[in-house]
Amino acid sequence: MSEVKKFAILASVGLLTYFAFIFGIPRALAAIAYVNTSSFYIDVANTVFNFPALSVTTGNTLVVYVRNGTDNTTPTITDTAGNTFTEVTGAVATRAVDDQSRMWVATNVTGNAADVVHVTFGGTVNFIGGQVRQYSGVVSSSPSDAAFGTSGGPANTGTSPSFTTTQADEVVVACVTTVTPTENYSVGTIGGVAATNLAQFPGADSGALACEDRIVSSIQTNQTATINWDSAPASWYMSGLSLMAASDVVPLKPRLLFLRGILKLLSGTFILR
Repeated sequence: MSEVKKFAILASVGLLTYFAFIFGIPRALAAIAYVNTSSFYIDVANTVFNFPALSVTTGNTLVVYVRNGTDNTTPTITDTAGNTFTEVTGAVATRAVDDQSRMWVATNVTGNAADVVHVTFGGTVNFIGGQVRQYSGVVSSSPSDAAFGTSGGPANTGTSPSFTTTQADEVVVACVTTVTPTENYSVGTIGGVAATNLAQFPGADSGALACEDRIVSSIQTNQTATINWDSAPASWYMSGLSLMAASDVVPLKPRLLFLRGILKLLSGTFILR
């Protein structure tokens, strides 16, 4: 073999090895899993509202859903562990001037055995409720993909606008609240398939709320999410989003062994140590 060909082969293998070493060798996407949830609803006016404590594992993802009935300003979301929550602006739903629901996401979180999520408004508000949902297996950076927000009138089923995901492995989360009366929720569909992990929290006065999800393994194109009630509420509003699964990357030690093997192969000997 000519020296030119040898150089070309060495250069090509060297570049492939470099990128594999720096960026990792991607394998299958990690499996997303639902972990637990925490919910609240209160019709007493205040500026700060606290979710019941939730056991949170380091590295997981928190999804926060908040509905309010007397103020259209955006609250601030914080928690005991000091995690950073980013609003998913595409998930804002508005029923009337002051009735809104919103969603936030915190990824790669710091764990806490009794994590309390705080919702802080700039002024006094009323009819506040929400739900925190914890997931594992979500990508740690920029996880949000699809998002939707909508509202409607009397019906036994609330239906989202159509949405499309960009990755096969994702979790789609849909949350809805009713104004009056307090409803009994039942699981709907996401992408035409029965949703899972429905968690409802009945309101004591003017509403109730519930969230459900579906972990998908194929790209969802022009799909919708639905949630059902046992009787038609006067009105409702829904927020939803999808989160992408994390890439399962080979850790550093196997990459170092891979690099050592390539160097041995290129050297034509097995005397490297």
